Amino acid sequence: MSGAPDAPAQETFGAALTRATPTPRVVPALIALNVAAFVALALAGGGLFSPQPAVHVRWGANFGPLTAGGEWWRLVTGAFMHFGLVHLALNIWVLWDAGRLAERLFGAVAFLLIYLAAAIVAGLASVAWNPWVNSAGASGALFGVIGALVVYMADRSHGVPFAVMRAHRNSLLVFAAYSILFGLLARGVDNAAHLGGLATGLVLGALLGRPVAPAPAPRTAARWAGAVAASIALAVAVSAGIRSAGPAYHAEQAFRGALDGFAPASRALLEERERLGRELRAGSRLPAEAAAALDDHARRWDAERMRLAAPRLAPAGPLPGLQSALVRYAALQRDVTGLMAQVIRDEDPAQIEALRASQQELRAAEQALEAALDAARRESADK
Repeated sequence: MSGAPDAPAQETFGAALTRATPTPRVVPALIALNVAAFVALALAGGGLFSPQPAVHVRWGANFGPLTAGGEWWRLVTGAFMHFGLVHLALNIWVLWDAGRLAERLFGAVAFLLIYLAAAIVAGLASVAWNPWVNSAGASGALFGVIGALVVYMADRSHGVPFAVMRAHRNSLLVFAAYSILFGLLARGVDNAAHLGGLATGLVLGALLGRPVAPAPAPRTAARWAGAVAASIALAVAVSAGIRSAGPAYHAEQAFRGALDGFAPASRALLEERERLGRELRAGSRLPAEAAAALDDHARRWDAERMRLAAPRLAPAGPLPGLQSALVRYAALQRDVTGLMAQVIRDEDPAQIEALRASQQELRAAEQALEAALDAARRESADK
């Protein structure tokens, strides 16, 4: 019975909301877009419960190196993608519960501005905080909706009954707690997006708030202009902290491509060298022919070395160590192969000793390469 005194005010306020926005249309459309994107991603291999981040990046997730590298549309597309069914379900629940109220309080156009502006600023904040972030989901936009609702309800001149605030309090608290905790504990996730979205919602909620009872108050052109200007200013301010990871990312991709090509190329060269040795010992290959073939092998080893050395990797992580180990290994294979050709031609004792010394260096380089590969595998497994 303690809530009885609020009942008349709640009924009056509810009737005013119905007059202001009889049927929310933006929220159902946003839910449909989020669900459609999730289904399409799941069918493309994005994962139903366990997400596949690489698929999300290909489809438009907010991946820092690509977003800051000029693909700014990812700030919007990433806000409609989710990492698993639980992630989607929680966001849809809050969007349905709080979003419909916010759309009716602010009106469809103002609500959409708050939602999209918060999503964009949230995405920029993620990239600014961590330039290697791979983020997706509507939580940044929803924090903007929450911020706008908080500001609106805190203004007593808007006449929101306490019972209305209480009805939505639990869902908002659960969503905020889960999102912040997930941001603190999950690898690769930060709370910068949540804070960026919340700040945007607080600012735009203050600028676009309007009483709905007894009738919705019209907004002036100045308030609309102020809201748009504030959205742009927030985006620009957050963007100032973005450090482009694009060159480092593209260098890493180039190195991984060279690494993928090196495995079959090196295997083929080693197998060909072994076959040459067997043919030479069996007398089916002339020494001059074997030496010429080995000279060609040495050039091919050097071409692989140059491909591996070309990408300028960022100093962090295990890849620079792997690159260094691979480059040294390829260089020593080049040297050993070239010395083999010289020994076959000249049979010079000094060249034979040089070959033995290079072969010892090569064995040490192989051990160093195995250690570097193990470090790179461990890092990949931890991600």
